[in-house]
Amino acid sequence: MPSEQMVPAGQLVFLVGIGALLFVPVFKAVTGLPPYLGMLLGLGVLWVVTDAIHDSDAQSQKLKVPQALSRIDTQSTLFFLGILLSVGR
Repeated sequence: MPSEQMVPAGQLVFLVGIGALLFVPVFKAVTGLPPYLGMLLGLGVLWVVTDAIHDSDAQSQKLKVPQALSRIDTQSTLFFLGILLSVGR
């Protein structure tokens, strides 16, 4: 199997994702808030980065986060988020 080179945009998304994972304990230690809020903040940053990457290409509009969210079961996602918010610390 030949090794495939990752495109620079893919490398950026990968590094931001790893950075978001490493940021969670720092966020918890600095703010004292639950770790899942740090993960949600990291996901928000990842959302902004991916939207910035796909902003210039008209054919990649289907890759943007709002299009992906339109295919997700929103009720289940909100239920899960409500459970996380109610459990707290």
